[in-house]
Amino acid sequence: MNRQHPRGPVLLYSLVGFASLMAAVAFIYLSAAISDVVALAIVIGFPFIIAVLSNKRLSVICLAIVFPISSTYLLPSKIGNVSGLNVLNCMILVTVFGLALHILAHPRSARFPGISMALISFILLIVIAGMRGAASVGDIPGYYVDLNVISSKSPVEYAQVYILKPLTMIFVSIIFGLFVANCAGEKAILGGAIFSGLILSFSIFSYAITSDLPLRVLASQESRRYLSGLGMHANELGLMLNCLLSMLLMGFARARGRSKVGLGLLSGTILIAVVLTFSRGAYLGVIVVACYVLYSSGRKLVAFVLPALVFITFLLVPASVDRSGGGQAEISPETLSSGRLSEIWEPLLPELGSNFIFGGGAGYIMWSDAAKHERILPVGHPHSAYLGAILDLGVVGFVVVAIFWRHVWRNFRDYRLNPRGGALSPFLEGAAGSVLVLLVQGFTDDSFLPTRSQVFVWIAYGLALGLRTAAIDRTDITRRREQR
Repeated sequence: MNRQHPRGPVLLYSLVGFASLMAAVAFIYLSAAISDVVALAIVIGFPFIIAVLSNKRLSVICLAIVFPISSTYLLPSKIGNVSGLNVLNCMILVTVFGLALHILAHPRSARFPGISMALISFILLIVIAGMRGAASVGDIPGYYVDLNVISSKSPVEYAQVYILKPLTMIFVSIIFGLFVANCAGEKAILGGAIFSGLILSFSIFSYAITSDLPLRVLASQESRRYLSGLGMHANELGLMLNCLLSMLLMGFARARGRSKVGLGLLSGTILIAVVLTFSRGAYLGVIVVACYVLYSSGRKLVAFVLPALVFITFLLVPASVDRSGGGQAEISPETLSSGRLSEIWEPLLPELGSNFIFGGGAGYIMWSDAAKHERILPVGHPHSAYLGAILDLGVVGFVVVAIFWRHVWRNFRDYRLNPRGGALSPFLEGAAGSVLVLLVQGFTDDSFLPTRSQVFVWIAYGLALGLRTAAIDRTDITRRREQR
């Protein structure tokens, strides 16, 4: 008896085979006309774009995965050596296009997150500070280019770094807000962000394992650069992962059953990665996260006792401040700041007066008098978000920054025990701890303007915007029904 084979699988396999053959032919012809990299990107990228456009949730998940790791060397900064053509920008375009199609198809039900005056003022501050900085690029000493602190003294490139990149982070955050408000999918975005954090964590594990050096040596000042192969400094990676850790730990504290086990494993993985950065700022951030989660969970006494115990241990084991890994180190402001005090901060203090009101523009440290006379280390930022804010933005800009981050903090804290955010409420409550991490680690690193280390905070901010918009819309619908 002859067995009848279903036509469905045969047709599917035939289509896959035909598509593979056409892809091979396309690659051969394209590689002859252009580079192999661009040809491969087109052949692989075109079907991928079709796939994500047919599934909006897939596109936003991919964007949530790509967004954090786009600042590392895990993804190419350029495709085919074309400036601006990279994986992140391609994913932004695909996601925006798919979202636009959805809104156009359902114009009456479209929801748009409200943009607060705090955010608008923050955006204007970024643009003004960046433009002032771009106008002063010519005053940067030549040795900054020679030492590769900056690639060139081009105003256009400078504007890309200090205006376009920060605004891109905010734009992606708003995209997430639009998606959540119109298509839901907030869990998918959070899942993509967590998966991206795991990619970063396992990359750190890989570098630590393959370094063939004992942990004591890796913790030294020079050996900690083993993570430079990822394209980010250990301090930046520690800050980035601490922001995600705060969200996961709060989710763990509020979870029950199997979810608690899963979130515990995720939190532990991220925590180990932070430990392997050997960044003292990151360690301080972990303490901040732990205290915040404990305090918010009702364990206020433990939250106050924990930092006291850490401080006592720090005093009893002074070698913990020694970066050389060998012997005791005298505890002093100089050792605690890793040389920042005398080699960066003190030479810049006399210039605070001339920049106190409006600041000197984004990146002022590079054309400061201290830099021109080589009285500071050749660095692109003052390794203190507070000092950098005053020098770059002045008191006026600092007030705008403070108002914005207070707005972000209150947005996140509003989800404390608030069912409006559904399953995401604990994670958004945890994101408020990320703001505390930025404030604490900001004493010795980062900036209060958008940086790649803050990527998980901006993802959470987009989720909060979208959920708030959806909740307001549902409230309006309920009120209208009651009035009828």
